[in-house]
Amino acid sequence: MLPCRINHYHLVLAYSLILHVQDWLNSVSSKQASYHAVAQYYQGMVSKESKEFGEEIARLKVGCLLTLLVVVHLEQEMWDVYCQR
Repeated sequence: MLPCRINHYHLVLAYSLILHVQDWLNSVSSKQASYHAVAQYYQGMVSKESKEFGEEIARLKVGCLLTLLVVVHLEQEMWDVYCQR
């Protein structure tokens, strides 16, 4: 077989690598959003202690939105896995 020709094995391998990379990126982006949500919560608590209540509320709202984003994303992933079975 010539080295420049691509056989079916190489195509399947490339496709599976792409799928794994997409799964990894989805997982990493969910973790990143959840860490940002936790960071916003703790910074909101710091704002509360320094009596900056407007900033506290804003940070807690952002944290809630990020948490909601993670939950929706994870539910979609679970649904996709369920549908693939």
